[in-house]
Amino acid sequence: MTGQTASQRPRLVLVHGWAQHAGIWQAWRERLAPIADMTAVDLPGHGGTPWKNAIRSLDALADSVLPALEQPAALCGWSLGGMIAMNLARRHPSRVTRLVLCNTTPRFVAGHDWIHAVQPSLVEGFRRRVSENPERVLRDFLSLQLRGESDSRQTLTLLRSALTDQNRPRAAALEFTLSLLAQTDLRDDLAAIAPPTLVIASDADAITPLAAGEYLARQLPDARLLTVTGCGHAGFLSRPERLSPGLDEFLGGESVQEMAS
Repeated sequence: MTGQTASQRPRLVLVHGWAQHAGIWQAWRERLAPIADMTAVDLPGHGGTPWKNAIRSLDALADSVLPALEQPAALCGWSLGGMIAMNLARRHPSRVTRLVLCNTTPRFVAGHDWIHAVQPSLVEGFRRRVSENPERVLRDFLSLQLRGESDSRQTLTLLRSALTDQNRPRAAALEFTLSLLAQTDLRDDLAAIAPPTLVIASDADAITPLAAGEYLARQLPDARLLTVTGCGHAGFLSRPERLSPGLDEFLGGESVQEMAS
């Protein structure tokens, strides 16, 4: 796709993860500028978007992204953003041409029939403490994201630099989205998600394990898995050079079957 005119490039809408904001995609946007025209959104209560107390469900949170999908586009979500992207692709298939899922999962917490996840007590502990000491919770979450990173210092710098004072997420948004992560289970929805999908997963991810990405790639109707080695939950930040070729092919219109052959 490199060398195409702006009118020929696909549109790609980017949705960040928990406690982050649109600026987390900056390095990606610079690297992928020849591939697609990109729009990064701030979820409610994150970055420059105010929190709305009326938001009480995943559907309502996901619908905050719909203005960026007024024209059909490829949709990319990281972590919580990936759950939002899957929700939108199921409920508004005409607006989502392709789906890129970065380090995400159909179910964030473990259960008796789902082991590829963090323990519910971890999420509940974050939720209880976030209103009293959000800075501590954010630091703890950053540390969790860095587990498995071969170059954790560089990734930590990138994650910290995105969380400037003016971009700190609001406590109410953090508490709500943690509750959402504890309750959401999208496994029964996967068969109804039609757009071609590229699932990106990391081999050392302590938050959304590789097995969760493998599950998504098996259960989604038209999906391919791209595994990033030597990194944790923020593989798109720490290993962007390994993702660019696959994204170029995928966004350029090749089917997941063609990419896998």
